[in-house]
Amino acid sequence: MQLHEAVTRGAVHIESNFFTEEIYKDIYFNLKQVSFNVCYQPSRTLYYNRLEAYPSHEYWYNRYDEFIVNKLKNLLGCEIKDFSCFARKLYAEELKKSPQGNGKYGLVHQDDMDFACVLSLDESVNNGTAFYEQAFHRAPFMEIGAYPNRLILYSGKRLHSTCYDFNLNESMKLVMFFNKG
Repeated sequence: MQLHEAVTRGAVHIESNFFTEEIYKDIYFNLKQVSFNVCYQPSRTLYYNRLEAYPSHEYWYNRYDEFIVNKLKNLLGCEIKDFSCFARKLYAEELKKSPQGNGKYGLVHQDDMDFACVLSLDESVNNGTAFYEQAFHRAPFMEIGAYPNRLILYSGKRLHSTCYDFNLNESMKLVMFFNKG
């Protein structure tokens, strides 16, 4: 079975050291210098005040798209299309003002693409991604803590949420979305 088939069926794949050390450091320091756009999640829903949603900041990041796409194609064993990559930053002070910031977990949701990836730029076992079997479950069945340069790859149809460690003032990660080609 190819990895893309396993992930489509619900597996979650963890890939440590996704980038070379040189590329990872370049991404990390580059993103410390760029201006992020103020936004919120889920972006498809209209909120008149972004603090009513899950407040975030995003920056469209395409500096290493070719490297990422080639590595994902080799991992998954299939062609990919419609690839997009964003750097996402969360601030504890904004989350505390939001009704979504009442706890560790963000909004449980699915993505509109076949696959999604999260690559943390921070380290915290309480920060990361949580996965759910049903949208109404009050707690995740699995949680993967944030670790620098570790890619978490999963089906976009899998229910998931972000985890936030309120001991951090801010958190930064890359999020990627794409379809099977």
